[in-house]
Amino acid sequence: MKATEQQKAQFREYYQKNKERILEQHKLYSQEHKAEISENKRLYYQKNKEKLLASPSRAKAGKKYRLSHREQGIARSKKWQQNHRKQALAHGKKSREKVKREVISHYSQDKSCCQKCGLNDMRALTIDHIEGGGNRHKKEIKKTYIYYWLREHNYPIGYQVLCMSCQFIKRAERREYGIPSKKTTTRSNN
Repeated sequence: MKATEQQKAQFREYYQKNKERILEQHKLYSQEHKAEISENKRLYYQKNKEKLLASPSRAKAGKKYRLSHREQGIARSKKWQQNHRKQALAHGKKSREKVKREVISHYSQDKSCCQKCGLNDMRALTIDHIEGGGNRHKKEIKKTYIYYWLREHNYPIGYQVLCMSCQFIKRAERREYGIPSKKTTTRSNN
């Protein structure tokens, strides 16, 4: 049975008069039945997953809402991060480690090891600019994490996987960090 326009108007009026009380009741109910509500949402999503994911209007509406409420979303995110500092730090670390594994795996042809010595300890593996210029590149991309940048730019060529030891040896041999290499230095025979 569908509500008439008169009934809808009466409901809106009632809601406006009792809005605070209704919202408080809703909040209490949500807190008391949190697990049940979460389970129902999970089951609904599983049952209707294809329909929900296939709905382009739903995706467009979500994107439109996020764009029109960007500042509120940023403020909400910052507030959550402040209130849940340990969780936020752990999530960020886990996310960076995952991206690093993806990039290292790509540039080492799924071997995840140093291309010079074969070391496979992920903690020591890094991305190296084959032709040098890593500091200049780091300044260009500013605060962006190099592994995110490589993934976002579809894994450009000119990079390799080296362990920190091999990378420092390479830097010393090539005299990087602004010191001209032997190849570019010209000497006069006067």
